[in-house]
Amino acid sequence: MLLRSVSTRSDTKDWFDRSWSTDNGATWGETREESFIREVAGGVERNYALPGYADPVRDRYVEFSNFGDRTCRPIRTSAGRILLPVQITPVGPNGEYHNPGGGYTYHDSAFVIGTWRDDDTISWDLSERIVQDPRRSTRGAIEPWRSAAASPSDDPFHSPSSCSQLFRHSNGTVYWIGNITPQNSAGNRPRYPLVVGEVDPETQLLRRDTLCTVDDRGPGESEETTLSNLLVDEDRETGELLVFVPRLFTRRQGDWTADTVLHRLAP
Repeated sequence: MLLRSVSTRSDTKDWFDRSWSTDNGATWGETREESFIREVAGGVERNYALPGYADPVRDRYVEFSNFGDRTCRPIRTSAGRILLPVQITPVGPNGEYHNPGGGYTYHDSAFVIGTWRDDDTISWDLSERIVQDPRRSTRGAIEPWRSAAASPSDDPFHSPSSCSQLFRHSNGTVYWIGNITPQNSAGNRPRYPLVVGEVDPETQLLRRDTLCTVDDRGPGESEETTLSNLLVDEDRETGELLVFVPRLFTRRQGDWTADTVLHRLAP
C-alpha cells in the first residue's frame, strides 16, 4: 500500500490518498483520496491512516491509525505477537493535561500487544506504562531527549528529541534508525546525522560497532536541517532496508517544502 500526504504545519495532514500494488511496487492501482477530517461535538476529528503491518506468517495485513508518530511501527516477536508502540497523553490530578517537563509536548508510552486467535482475529492487551523522569527527558517518552541513549559501554550515545524506529528485518536482525549527535543536544536539535545500527538481542542495547551514517547535513544547508521524520521498510525482493527521509528545513526553519529521499541499504 502507498500512502501520500501533504503537511503544511507540524504533526498534521491536509490531505492524503492511497493506492495498492500486487507486484511489490512495480505497478500501482487506482489512487483514491481519503476522507479523514470530520466535524464532531466540541471540535474536529482527524483520523490518520498510518502504514500498516503485513504479518509474514499469518499472511494478513493490519492497518492502524492515530497511535503516534509514523515511526511507531509494529514489530513481530519471535513468539508471533505484535508489539505496537503507542503514545499516551498523561493527565494530572486536576484532570488536565500534565506536562512536568515543560517542553513542547509531554507523553508517556506503552506497547499494545496483539495475539492472533485461531479465527485470524487479534486480541489486544496494554503493557505497563513507560514513564520517563522529566529531569532526564523534558518531553517524556515521545521523541525522548536523552543525555545518554542506550549503549553497551561506558561511552554513551547522545540523541535529540526526534523520531526513531525499530525495524525487524527478515534476516532476524532488529535495526535502530535515528539521530545520534556528538554531544548532548539542545531539545530537538540537531536532528542530524541519521544513523542505523543493530540492536543486541541479549542486552537490547545498540551496538556501536554496527553504526552507519545514512544521511547528514550537507554543505550550505541550514543548521535547522531535520532528518528525523523517517519511515523504514524492507524490499521483499532484494532484502534491502528502505529508508524514506524527508529532508526538512535544509533552506530555513519553517519551510515545509522538502524533497523526500529514498536510501537503499544492504543489511
